Amino acid sequence: MKSGEVRRTLAEITGSQWGLVTSRQALARGVSHMQLSRLADTGDLVRLAHGVYRDGGTPSGELDDLRAAWLSTKPTALAYERLAHHRSEVVVSLASAANLLEIGGFRPTIVSFTTAARRQTQKTDIRYRTRKLPDSDIAIAGGLPVTTVERTIADLVETNEDLSTVSDAYRDASLRMTVNRDRLEELLGPLAQRNGFPQGGGAALLHRLEELAGLDIDSVAARVSSAPELAARVLGNLFPDLAAMKPVVTPLRIQGLEQFAPALAALTIPQNLLKDQQEATSKMLQPIREALASNIPSQVRKLEP
Repeated sequence: MKSGEVRRTLAEITGSQWGLVTSRQALARGVSHMQLSRLADTGDLVRLAHGVYRDGGTPSGELDDLRAAWLSTKPTALAYERLAHHRSEVVVSLASAANLLEIGGFRPTIVSFTTAARRQTQKTDIRYRTRKLPDSDIAIAGGLPVTTVERTIADLVETNEDLSTVSDAYRDASLRMTVNRDRLEELLGPLAQRNGFPQGGGAALLHRLEELAGLDIDSVAARVSSAPELAARVLGNLFPDLAAMKPVVTPLRIQGLEQFAPALAALTIPQNLLKDQQEATSKMLQPIREALASNIPSQVRKLEP
């Protein structure tokens, strides 16, 4: 195969998988080891790992090593083929998944994959764990199959990662994306007893993660009560029509007030700090303060139509 044809062949491959190519993919299309070596020597190809190259004209990226490791797990298949038909065979997981999903402060030096069938490797920078994942536990991030946030957090707990470290990942996930709490609670259930909670106590273990992450109701209430401006804004979002209300609570609002009564009762809002608030904000807060003083919800007066 002539030089021009070699370059065109490689370009067809690299163009569909982040500028990367494996030697097995190239060999299957008629490119020899010698030709790959020459292109690497001239800088037209850059070696990323054993048998995996990046096109010299493609800028390097943070995910290059992870993508190269994933390609090396099935080096003959093209990335789009694997994603379309075999995405559950090799899935980025554990700390590698957390890093890919950008949750927590994980900076793994070993790439972790979950595989449907048992695998072994002599590579020191790749680790496999065997588990057949349902499609619902697999997402796509950075063009790679990765365990979902819920599965990633549960897997980290399962592998005895420190709960405070896992809670950082949970906090990031909760703030940046939608977390399926029911699914996470389900996955944490079998792990509860080993972490000091009743058997099957996924809810208790999840609550502990929320406490460590500062996402439980007490932690949130404490932060809100320490910042009067934030308290006013939170109350405004919860009850946007308070400014137009009389200093009583309507029957339709009783349920909402009852739900947030513990957090509202914890609020301490110094009057001197509220003086600078707009008049509308003061009117908005007054009904809540009066309702709390009346021991919500048992002594709430009803607003006449």
